[in-house]
Amino acid sequence: MNTFPKVGIITLNWNNCDDTIECVESLLKQDYPTFQIFVVENGSGDDSAERLETWGLKEHPECFISLGQDEAKGQFIEHAIVLLKSVENLGFSGGNNLACKIAGESGAKFFWFINNDTVHDEKALSALVETMQNAHRAGMTCSKVLYFNNSNVIESLGATLIVPFGIFRHIGQGTIDNSEDAAPVEVPYIYGCSFLASLELIREVGLLDESYFILMEESDWSIRARRKGWKLYCSPASRVWHKVSATIGKRSGVFFYYVARNTLLFMQRHYYIFLPSAFVVSLALVLGLISYDSLLSKRTFWGRSKMALLGYAHFFSGKRGKAI
Repeated sequence: MNTFPKVGIITLNWNNCDDTIECVESLLKQDYPTFQIFVVENGSGDDSAERLETWGLKEHPECFISLGQDEAKGQFIEHAIVLLKSVENLGFSGGNNLACKIAGESGAKFFWFINNDTVHDEKALSALVETMQNAHRAGMTCSKVLYFNNSNVIESLGATLIVPFGIFRHIGQGTIDNSEDAAPVEVPYIYGCSFLASLELIREVGLLDESYFILMEESDWSIRARRKGWKLYCSPASRVWHKVSATIGKRSGVFFYYVARNTLLFMQRHYYIFLPSAFVVSLALVLGLISYDSLLSKRTFWGRSKMALLGYAHFFSGKRGKAI
């Protein structure tokens, strides 16, 4: 690698302070020389903001700063760790967009979007930047994401879409990781758990679409980028371990609400002709998953089913962004 463009590392916290702190401590061990970490405290309902401030001032007083979202706008910030406090939950898209704008004002040329329930190999960022600098027309590249509790099993190497049905599938999910230094490979969709985007792509394509609020916005960004001629890659040498759905809860009612609504929103915008088939398949899969989970756990069928059906209703009524 000949140059080291500045990278803004962006992660969001929402009622999950312990994971966020572990994530940031892991990020500080990256071997890449020029980066800043932006932690968006995304309007948590607990004491996350106070705890993050206490941790930062105690553990990293020489490089930590805490700012309100309006205070940070228009500033060139030099601190290595920046806590951005939002008074409301802006969602995945809104929170990342907020930090992306501020990181750009502070000189970032690349932006690493990383879930806060992750830990990282020390070369994870270097591998992402290397792919962006060397791969043809690279606009975004995602990491090899492995399961935190099963560290040699792959969760994702990017994603594919079964278009008529609106079903996304993780590439490589469930397979054993047996290659640390595999070459980058082009993928149709990046996985939003850990991915790098370039400033040039953002200037041409725009930021994440905030009408999704959470879930599927990275898929929307992927297809918008590809239609502008950008290439998307997975960098297997960039390894990240993911705790999976620590923020919104694995297969919670909130999860099913946004899966239901945003699947149809994505298909309406990008594959309108297949919206009817996607609706039928999505409804069957969502209710099937809820039924299956209800047999294996104490979570009720009706509560989560009502949330999913509300998601479909809100799609057809035109409700977008933060809805619940």
